[in-house]
Amino acid sequence: MEQDRKFYPDANFTMRISYGNVAGFDPSDAVHYQYFTTLQGIIEKDDPKVYDYHVPEKLKELYRQKDYGSYAHNDTMQVCFIARNHTSGGNSGSPVLNADGELVGLNFDRN
Repeated sequence: MEQDRKFYPDANFTMRISYGNVAGFDPSDAVHYQYFTTLQGIIEKDDPKVYDYHVPEKLKELYRQKDYGSYAHNDTMQVCFIARNHTSGGNSGSPVLNADGELVGLNFDRN
C-alpha cells in the first residue's frame, strides 16, 4: 500500500535510546546555567500560595540541617541535571543511563 511514500516508524511502545552528554546550557549571551540544579533553588522558589511551588516542611527541615545522607555532593544536594540528548515528547520517565549502564536519572523535560 502506498509504496511510493516514505513512512517513519512510530516510536510509541518501543525503547528509545539516544546519546548525549551532561553539560551546562548557554541560552543567550552572558547567560549560563550549571549542568545541575540544587535543593537550594527549590527552597528559594518556595511559595505556599502556588501548588507547584509549595515546599513541604520536612524538605525545608532537611535542607536547614543539610541532612542529605549519602546523596550530598560537596555539601550540596543536587536535584536535576541538564543533558544534551535528543529527546522528544513521550520520552518523559525514560531512564537516563551513564556509559556503564548505570541509572543516573529520569528524562522529564528538554530545552
